[in-house]
Amino acid sequence: MPQTNIPSWHFANEKGRFSVTSFKGHKLACIVDIKYPECNKVAILCPGLYASKCHVLLTTIAEGLPVNSIRFDFRGNGESEGDDDWSFGGYVDEAKDDLHAVVDTCSSYNLEVVCIIGHSRSATTVLLHAAMFDDVPLVVSLAGRYDMRQGLEKHLSPEKLKAFSVLTAGTGMGKQADVLSSSLENDKDILKKQGTEVDEKVEFVSPDGRRRVITKKCVLDRLTLDLRQYFSQIKHTKKILIIHGSEDRTVPCEDATQLANALPQNKTKVVIIERASHSLVDSQAIKTQVVQTIENFIVENGLSCKKA
Repeated sequence: MPQTNIPSWHFANEKGRFSVTSFKGHKLACIVDIKYPECNKVAILCPGLYASKCHVLLTTIAEGLPVNSIRFDFRGNGESEGDDDWSFGGYVDEAKDDLHAVVDTCSSYNLEVVCIIGHSRSATTVLLHAAMFDDVPLVVSLAGRYDMRQGLEKHLSPEKLKAFSVLTAGTGMGKQADVLSSSLENDKDILKKQGTEVDEKVEFVSPDGRRRVITKKCVLDRLTLDLRQYFSQIKHTKKILIIHGSEDRTVPCEDATQLANALPQNKTKVVIIERASHSLVDSQAIKTQVVQTIENFIVENGLSCKKA
């Protein structure tokens, strides 16, 4: 009898491009990298904040994986729709509406999703997906954040931080906001005011050139995201790999340990890449180490397309 687990790859064009409709109705732009045409195992690669599926880290990982892979843009990023529904604090929505739509679509194409891989912001998203759906055996979290109260200064200018010190009064963030400084010096932020009252949103242009809105609600969604509570729901995920750079100045290396402590101990492994920054692409040696670590992780768990 003919094998029934060989995918046809009919869903993608000659350049590997296709789209998935999210559970919110947005068209999400995707690319499939077919390395093993007769194998139906795939990994899904997720980019970080304001990044796209063509980010150098994702393309580098895709080239070295022992399985086929799919890269996609979250709502309001890259070539995907959904600008108006993008949210600074929308980690949970991105996991259940965007990432899970891609996982679900893969299943409909006779593809077996064996691993989900996320960098930076989506390092949290893939872990949330594991907590909510628990249906992908392997998860890789790259340079992920544990303490969601930290890091706002990387994305909010002094004007926005001052505004949110008012907007989030009583939430525990106001005092912190007063002492944070901006790493984005050239953004054109517009602070909305009504008399002496600060409106509950600020608009800005993000590094990818999109005009975005950050609201009080989406900041609070991030500040109140209790990862430990979510992680306690992980039961069936087989293994989790956390990779972090020792020289990460965006998300402290200590977050890797905090994530591991909050995740199931018998399932989680932490690998620290020496001299690597948040990007994890500082040198060819660092890129090679990241790719090799992920490849070994998949092979060791018996989910590779490579023949023994």
